[in-house]
Amino acid sequence: GDCTLFVLIPHGFSFPFLLLLLGSSQVDSIVFSVPHQLASLFKMEEELLLTLKMATGFYKSETLDLYLQTCEPRFNQLPLPDFSDLNSASDYQAKILVDLVGNPIHVYSLMDRLVTQLPALRKELSGQHRTATIEEKIGSIVDELEMPEANDLEGATQAVARIQ
Repeated sequence: GDCTLFVLIPHGFSFPFLLLLLGSSQVDSIVFSVPHQLASLFKMEEELLLTLKMATGFYKSETLDLYLQTCEPRFNQLPLPDFSDLNSASDYQAKILVDLVGNPIHVYSLMDRLVTQLPALRKELSGQHRTATIEEKIGSIVDELEMPEANDLEGATQAVARIQ
């Protein structure tokens, strides 16, 4: 939300410097730092993956193969559940938060797929008549959520760099 900030400026302090100082401390709200938004993106990607796997039946592409390959570690970490038990849905949500959202490598990989790989894949799919409907389906899936941007990928990259 909005807030008012009162600053006492010492005599001789330059106003442009103050703006630079205040501007540099402002951080845009970014998707990668909000756990429940990240969990929603991981779940959205599950639906996206079903659509992309459908496309592999009639469309061959290195871009598509790369996207699917970079998803594998995430599904090795947390396979899709069998939702026959009603409690398993909330258990699965908790596991997403702990195993995926809590892992900077999985978050970085997700940001890379959604910020870098998916736009290239969508452009490729929309450029061909036989895959345009797949691209439209992808659009309907991703339009439901706030999608990450380049600053999210940068933040996720920095989080990985802090791992020691």
